[in-house]
Amino acid sequence: MIQEFNNVSRKSFKNYTSKDLNLQPVNVIFGMNGSGKSALAEWLYDSSRTDTQLFNTDYVEREIRVRSSINGVRLIVGSDIEETEKVEEKRKERDKIKKDIAGIESEMENAKNSLADRIQEIFTKESKKFNNIKIRQKPNLKVQPHVVFEKWKQEAKNGEDLSEDQDISGNDDIERRIDALKTRFNEAPQPFEKEDIELVQKELITQLSRIVIKPHEEFTQSLLDWLSSGKELHDQNVERQTCKFCGNEFITREVFKRIENAVSAEYSQFCQKLNSLSQALERIKKSFTTITQKKEMNDSDESSLEKEIEFFLNALCEKQKDTETPINCDSSRVERLIKSLYNTQEGIIGSRDKIKRDIDNWEDKLKHQEDLAKMHIGRSISSDAVCVNNYNNYIDRHDCLVQKTERLDSLKRDIQNYKLQKSNLGEFEKIVNHVFEQEGIPFSIIVDDTGHSYTLVSKEDPLSSTRAPITANDLSEGEIRLLGFLHFYLSLYEGTKIRNSEKEKINLQQFSPTVDTIVIDDPVTSLDLNNRFTLLEIINKLSKQVVDQHKQLFILTHSPFDFNDYAFHCSKDNKTRLRIYKDENGNSVIARYEHDVFNNYYHEQFNFVMQFALDGKENIQLIENPVKYANPMRFVLESHARTHYGISDFTQKNYDKIKEKYLIPEEWNKDEIINAINLINELSHGLSFMDSGAQAMSTRSVQKAIRQLICVLYNKDPQHIESLYQPTSKRKWSNAKRSIQEWSQGLVQA
Repeated sequence: MIQEFNNVSRKSFKNYTSKDLNLQPVNVIFGMNGSGKSALAEWLYDSSRTDTQLFNTDYVEREIRVRSSINGVRLIVGSDIEETEKVEEKRKERDKIKKDIAGIESEMENAKNSLADRIQEIFTKESKKFNNIKIRQKPNLKVQPHVVFEKWKQEAKNGEDLSEDQDISGNDDIERRIDALKTRFNEAPQPFEKEDIELVQKELITQLSRIVIKPHEEFTQSLLDWLSSGKELHDQNVERQTCKFCGNEFITREVFKRIENAVSAEYSQFCQKLNSLSQALERIKKSFTTITQKKEMNDSDESSLEKEIEFFLNALCEKQKDTETPINCDSSRVERLIKSLYNTQEGIIGSRDKIKRDIDNWEDKLKHQEDLAKMHIGRSISSDAVCVNNYNNYIDRHDCLVQKTERLDSLKRDIQNYKLQKSNLGEFEKIVNHVFEQEGIPFSIIVDDTGHSYTLVSKEDPLSSTRAPITANDLSEGEIRLLGFLHFYLSLYEGTKIRNSEKEKINLQQFSPTVDTIVIDDPVTSLDLNNRFTLLEIINKLSKQVVDQHKQLFILTHSPFDFNDYAFHCSKDNKTRLRIYKDENGNSVIARYEHDVFNNYYHEQFNFVMQFALDGKENIQLIENPVKYANPMRFVLESHARTHYGISDFTQKNYDKIKEKYLIPEEWNKDEIINAINLINELSHGLSFMDSGAQAMSTRSVQKAIRQLICVLYNKDPQHIESLYQPTSKRKWSNAKRSIQEWSQGLVQA
């Protein structure tokens, strides 16, 4: 079961990963058109196609609208189908373009493979001319050879300013010099430890001149170190324990206290300081020995510094033997020692830095050699006739593919938007088939002559002894979509069979083995009210079976009303409700549902479009994408119309009902209002529409349409608009009211 949405990168989702959404067996997700619902549904489907079933508009197009016969249901199309001929022509063009695209993609693949092979052939040949220069092929040659060709072409261009006076047939000498310098650098004397010099400078005279009385119980430095190690090896929180050195039992607190006194005593600490100074000088002496072996300084300086180090080591040794007698040293002598050490240190560092600079210089020369080699290889590839021809073919075919794809998308939209308005079907009262009878659907199916598919027939006419086949003209868009959903619904179950017999029952209890995740993307779109209730009942029944059989269901809807009704009877432990929306950057995100989100949401969306409607010329000129106001306006209209007047779609086909319910005056320009309704609906179909040219829509045209539709709402219910409106310091209700009245005057026909 999917626990979270991880790395969703599709359309408006930008590498999105959810947090703490607590996904359940049943997940109901609300989102307005264009919020990213379809992108999420496709991502869920692509995450595991083998066991995920997806219902969306493409499913209906594929299984019902495009094919005259489907697996399990067969639509019979009569001869009187003039209204469908235009759609059929578009489908034929679409199918032809699909074949064209397949051919173009094949040509692109051939050009791509030929280009990749030729580039590799030239690269291998030209690289042999520069045996001692390491040149790597550009990445992704097999996947994107046209990009690799462009990169080698750029290498040829980059090398135009390079000097070619060097022999680039080999660079063994340069690499030998670099290796020798690196060896010198690694073998060069290491600088003294800065901390050692600072310790000697700070503490040497002070500690040699100190007088510390030796206690009766004397501890050598080795013994002090041994006692300190013993404290770390034994647990001080244990009352009694066995010594890990001698095996005797001891009282922890008493022994630890004696050790602490011994280690922390003045004499012990003094011995430790003397030992630290001796160790620092010994390390300096060791480094100095390396320096003298490398002959990094002259003999006189070497002899003098060596004698001084030995002198102070002997002094420290004497002091360790007799801590009660001060050893007075001339401070200038210590200063000379420190100065000599720092001078030596500076020389060592300078010598190492010089070697490093020499290495960098020779590596720059090596890189210059590599750049020249890349330039020659780039020239060979970019001027090769086979490469150029294949590259140009690939780019030309790619441009053609883009054009064909754009036309294909346009045809798909035209087919999808085409509505079969006519419907000869009445109420859903008499059903023949088990499933359709149980769900109250006004269709019957009978086995055709093949015995493998079925013919749809309308409900039995009580005045006739026969049942008439249904033609495409008899079915509305909503009923076709309903058939598609029922086909999808039946396909989820194992062993589902439909027979023209009332004795044989349909097994709708056990899901098919290929079903693990079910994704339903906007099951209710343009369906009529009766079909909406039918779908709701089916989906709620499906939700219960998903929980019982440990599957997972995702329902995505643009309707806040359906959002609350889906999976209504499922327990809270088995379902979660989510909301998908776009953030301020236009990227889709998903959040948990909050109880009052739709009350606030309706309020927020109205004020969002209202403030846009009130904007003056200067402000709207700054708005780059006016299309974003269409979805909120449509949401406000449909929410108000559905809640108060039972109008499910605020569209042109319902204009007469809208005019009646909203009391639109006769003197108002009907064409203006219909154009405003159509514009808002056209602009609220998601990113595919927006990306194909809607962003070039005039801001003033969108604002005018929204103003006119606000006038329709205000004309019917001014108190409702006033209660929704959020005034600002510059836009009080009285000002907004005056503006609405002015817009209304603009609707009056001349």
